Amino acid sequence: MKISGLGELTTNEKRVALDRLALPLARVAGRPAVLAIAVGLGFGIYTVGLATLSSHWAPLLAVVAMVPSIGVVVGDVRRLLLLALVFDVPFSIGRHLYYNLDAAKLGSLGGLGISVTTLAIPMLYAMWIGNALARRGNGMRPWLRPAAALAIYLGFVTFSITQASSKSLSIFEITMLLQSLLIFIYIASTVRTRDDVVFIVTVLAVAVLLESLIMLATYGTGQTFKFAGISTQLDPATMGSEPLSRVGGTVGGPNAAAAFLDLLLAPVLALALSQVRRAYRLIAAGAFVFGTIALMLTQSRGGWIAVGVSCAIVIGYAWFRGWIPGMAPVLVIAGAAIVIYFLRNEILARFLSDDSGSADSRIPLIRLAFHMIAQHPFFGVGANNFGINIQNYATPEFNADWLYTVHNRFVLIWAEDGIFALVAFVTFLLGALRNGWRCRRITDQALSILSVGLMAGVLGQMIHMMVDILNGRQQVQLLMIVAGLLVALVAIKRETDPATEETGRWDKIERPLFVPQPKLVSQPLPVIQPVTRRVGGDRS
Repeated sequence: MKISGLGELTTNEKRVALDRLALPLARVAGRPAVLAIAVGLGFGIYTVGLATLSSHWAPLLAVVAMVPSIGVVVGDVRRLLLLALVFDVPFSIGRHLYYNLDAAKLGSLGGLGISVTTLAIPMLYAMWIGNALARRGNGMRPWLRPAAALAIYLGFVTFSITQASSKSLSIFEITMLLQSLLIFIYIASTVRTRDDVVFIVTVLAVAVLLESLIMLATYGTGQTFKFAGISTQLDPATMGSEPLSRVGGTVGGPNAAAAFLDLLLAPVLALALSQVRRAYRLIAAGAFVFGTIALMLTQSRGGWIAVGVSCAIVIGYAWFRGWIPGMAPVLVIAGAAIVIYFLRNEILARFLSDDSGSADSRIPLIRLAFHMIAQHPFFGVGANNFGINIQNYATPEFNADWLYTVHNRFVLIWAEDGIFALVAFVTFLLGALRNGWRCRRITDQALSILSVGLMAGVLGQMIHMMVDILNGRQQVQLLMIVAGLLVALVAIKRETDPATEETGRWDKIERPLFVPQPKLVSQPLPVIQPVTRRVGGDRS
């Protein structure tokens, strides 16, 4: 890490300067009284904020005030902030500034999001920089190469603002993507131990478990609730006494909840099959079971297909490596059949009954998107501007159709940001899949199956992207966390595992490419002395 003003100093002078910069951090860490004052200051800010700001900011201020206190008790502020990044996806606490309701009704990002993640990222980076300074520049450096495709994608999205009808809507998406890029770089660059990977995946499993239980409670009671800015949702089209209500949970609508689950159920299943603490495996197993049921209640056909593919990859790979008994896939199929039996009414209704044109309505939206692409193939109509441009491209043939943002993430990127942004985004996703595939044969069994689970989750999400928007802050942030973990696993593999080779299609083992042979010390051959035999006796 380079610090301005140190370029012309000697090595000893640089060390002295770095020690001076890190001294305040060491003093704060060694004085509990200072931490207590910081905690009191946090509550003071919270009290003043409640008196001066709108009541809508109260939950966010409460979280800010609680972070120092919980950090002192837990003793690991970094993990606390990582936990906040994960839980801010299903249980988001925050506000949207400059909210545009009309654009939001058409599927665009309606405002500039301020959430717990927005506050956690600067804290994580400050601790990262402080740790590097305390180690005299020998801390973990940013690993920027894996983020190249994502940065290029963000660059083209930023450039598309020149084509945008509404610059403010473009800024909403650009700031959200920049925040997501920072999350990806942080996780990819700082997660370097097995414990960190298992911790983050376990936190993801806990989030899935809690979200699934809330969704089941919402479905069972038929009532929504709202607490501290967090609320559940039932599909308004079937809400009330209708028995086939689609559950959205706290993530958002049913499709948003399905996107949350189809990205995480495969990693959660991998955690349940990994060699970690029994408590972690039990949490993961419960999260997978309840998450599968909750996914069925969303009635998202794209989510069902995505989870079917991703979980089949995890089970198939674990069975191939001999990590589960031979009858385990049969038991899984039997369990899935039981779940399908109890939810047969919802499933059959979703596939066979009239869906009010839900599936057919996507075709006109794709045709509308290609009208925009035909006129702006290279740089699109502007980031986050699809919705407000519908009226400009909807010819009379669309008068009888439901008009909304196109339900295909890839087509949406092409229409809004251009072909170059689409190529960069697809390259980023393919890179995530490649990272998972590279780590599948890592020596540690837990990390190996987790890498496959994370890779399968990304693949499932890509399948779901073909039939849905998935451009919200929660969906993008969760994808960055998972992709960042895959990059971190590549770094862990480089540090802990030797290079590998494959001896055959079905005989793939870990072994060094170059095995040093023991040196043979040459020894002289034994000398055989001739034996003389005397014939006869002595003659005198």
